[in-house]
Amino acid sequence: MATGDPDSPGRPGPARWTRRGALVLAASGIAGAAVLTRPDRRAPAPADAMQETAATVPVRGFRPREIVVFGHSWAAGVHVRRSRSWPSLMADRLRSPRPRVRSSNPARQTNFAWGGSRATGTAKEHGAGYVLQTLPAGPATPPDVILLLTGDLDISRHGQSPASRRLMGGGIDAALGRLLATQVHEEDDAAAWAYGPGWSTDRGSSVNSGRGAAYSVQDGATFTLRLPADYDGAPVTVGLPLWDRTVGGTITWSLDGRPLDRRTDLEALRAVLTGEYPSAAYAERFTGLSAGAHELQGTWRRGERGSAIVVDYWSTERRGVPIVCVLMPANNPWGNTFGAITTTSNQANREALKGRRGVHYVDLQRAVNPTGTRRDRRFWDSDESSHPTAAGERAIAAAVARAVARLRPA
Repeated sequence: MATGDPDSPGRPGPARWTRRGALVLAASGIAGAAVLTRPDRRAPAPADAMQETAATVPVRGFRPREIVVFGHSWAAGVHVRRSRSWPSLMADRLRSPRPRVRSSNPARQTNFAWGGSRATGTAKEHGAGYVLQTLPAGPATPPDVILLLTGDLDISRHGQSPASRRLMGGGIDAALGRLLATQVHEEDDAAAWAYGPGWSTDRGSSVNSGRGAAYSVQDGATFTLRLPADYDGAPVTVGLPLWDRTVGGTITWSLDGRPLDRRTDLEALRAVLTGEYPSAAYAERFTGLSAGAHELQGTWRRGERGSAIVVDYWSTERRGVPIVCVLMPANNPWGNTFGAITTTSNQANREALKGRRGVHYVDLQRAVNPTGTRRDRRFWDSDESSHPTAAGERAIAAAVARAVARLRPA
């Protein structure tokens, strides 16, 4: 949730929650972690010391070889080096390779956590748009597990309405769809796409997959995804980026000429965009399709005057990869409850992941507020900033590592 220069490889500055629950930008700073010592070996270890010791002990169980992370500053670690952030510490405890940031081979990058990122954010904001452009063909190596910790900034910036939660869910679907992609078909792949009249092509948007997108302003415009004969029935993700607040209207869907009970309300989604954040990476995910050749068609109806539709890509999804969704704590040891932003964000995460199999949740409330007393403040940098200290990173790593170790991937 912190922000800084999103294109800088350096550590981003932290963000802070006010007591009113609004997310505000704060100056960068480094919080030193308290060094715990044990004055007398014969004396019982303090409870805090035992907790830190437990946080560094390796755990046995599932040992993923490819850990992928997507999230904001609570996943990036704003007060520690990347090697000491909880995803890296978690990998150490599992004896697994650490997630890679800015790999020399982008297709092998596995850490997409960045301070200040929205799930729906553009490439420059290190949100889903960044995942799309970093992995234009999907990951080089299939992930064994995906760690997800995102959404607070989407809710803070776009509100708590159902449309805002759906917008956030569409960003999560865009990011996960590409992180799990087995194949990606851009809008200019003639074998995979067909268009009715009235379509044009645009290039270079930071919201799309990087090669371009097709758009139309013609009421009744149709576009068709051509699923090939060897399609195996895997989930399909359709990229529908909201480039700006001109994207609107509605889409109705049909499969092989039969109407589906599904409608995409782009008009409602664009209503929650703002002047400061006018664009968003967004995708729709389709499940339950049978194997074999199909035509999935969308028909667009124009909304307000000047509205348009944009289509970008479709991809198929790898099945059987567990997703660990890390939920933000509802309050900190100073009594700051963060308003309703965190609660709504956690709800939106559950809504976005509801249709997926193999999703596991880890609530950080117990990890960074274990005693419910002032003693828990050592896991937090301050009431105002409310980010984990080094001790907090270790506590989160321990909690998530235990959850990952228990996984039994398909």
